[in-house]
Amino acid sequence: MMTLLLGTILALVWASQAHHHDMDITAEKISGRWITLYMAADDTSLVQTNGPLRCYMSSIDPAWNESIRFNFYVKNSEECLPVSIVAKKSPESGHYIVDYEGHNTLDIKKLSNDYLMLHTQNENDGVVSHATALLGRRSRLSDKSILSEYSAFNTLWDIVKENIIEVQSEDTCTSKST
Repeated sequence: MMTLLLGTILALVWASQAHHHDMDITAEKISGRWITLYMAADDTSLVQTNGPLRCYMSSIDPAWNESIRFNFYVKNSEECLPVSIVAKKSPESGHYIVDYEGHNTLDIKKLSNDYLMLHTQNENDGVVSHATALLGRRSRLSDKSILSEYSAFNTLWDIVKENIIEVQSEDTCTSKST
């Protein structure tokens, strides 16, 4: 019961901040090496192994006009294919637009210097889905409360805890690139 209460409180806190992005989100402040630790989606087929939105992040870099370049790998069977996409900054802090596997609006929530949470609303062939990712600077969570925050973050889009998938344990792509 206490866990349910805590989860509800965290979800309400996140909901109250859902449209109040971090004012200090800039490409320069979040650039560098990042690793995909966890992913989740309302439709888990999007983020499961070989799913269209499943990615193994390697870095985030500044691009032109305050845009952000995401460098990551996708797997085609067992082959790691590098991908680099540029998300264009919108006027709202922490909010970006990118076309990848459909049209995406991307929101970035900075937790700390070591953790980021991403949310994308993906529209592909008229179907709207929500997916999230928890990124870290290191390959393991050093603060387990971050996973609780990520779980609460997912409730904003009705993504249940059971849809959270650990990605890092299957990442054979970024370990080859470092």
